Amino acid sequence: CIGLGRVEDAEAVVDAIEMYRSTGEQGKQNRGSYVSELSSAKRFKEAHALWLIEHPANSNDALGVISDAGFEQESNLEEPGFGWRIVNKGPSLHLDMSAPEEGRSSLRVDFEGNSDPGSPVISQLLLVEPAAQYQISFATRTEDIVTGGPPLLIIIDANNQQVIAKSAEFPRETVGWQYFTVEFNSTDSTTAIQITFQRQSCNTSPCPIFGSVWLDAFSLRKL
Repeated sequence: CIGLGRVEDAEAVVDAIEMYRSTGEQGKQNRGSYVSELSSAKRFKEAHALWLIEHPANSNDALGVISDAGFEQESNLEEPGFGWRIVNKGPSLHLDMSAPEEGRSSLRVDFEGNSDPGSPVISQLLLVEPAAQYQISFATRTEDIVTGGPPLLIIIDANNQQVIAKSAEFPRETVGWQYFTVEFNSTDSTTAIQITFQRQSCNTSPCPIFGSVWLDAFSLRKL
């Protein structure tokens, strides 16, 4: 795998991606490591191009497209790249095929006590256009949420890790699915954002949470 110092060399990055494209199954682990290096260096477009080698079904997924927006497929939530990733291993996550909002399944998150409000439960990195206005929408339902730090969705500028938008806090109990929308503006230097599902900050510590949240039907559109 090319070292992080070489990530700043555009020509070396192009050569590395072409090399990894030809290594087949044997290069899978090194490709993942290099995707992480490129992402850490904010070379998101190059990281996405490399990630697509393992995910050819997403070959049309470029700017402003959420991967597996309806949680329809089993995936490795610890894999680096541009799919859904698990961050906080406290809650229990699984695909739920009972009464999804759309498609065949939704994501169910069960909170059973300890959970760090400052740590995302699940997140996704995706490319966007700089200096553009976007709207993200998604469906959620909740059951028996008890906590001082309710769940919500946060949008982060991946280039500087600044929070650029938040959804309203999720209700403690819903009757069926509810849709949320969040609008945000990318800056002149924004090339990627991170969608994170996490919790609102608490006034006390520890701050446990109990109950279940379902997520489904994500979409992102440019306004």
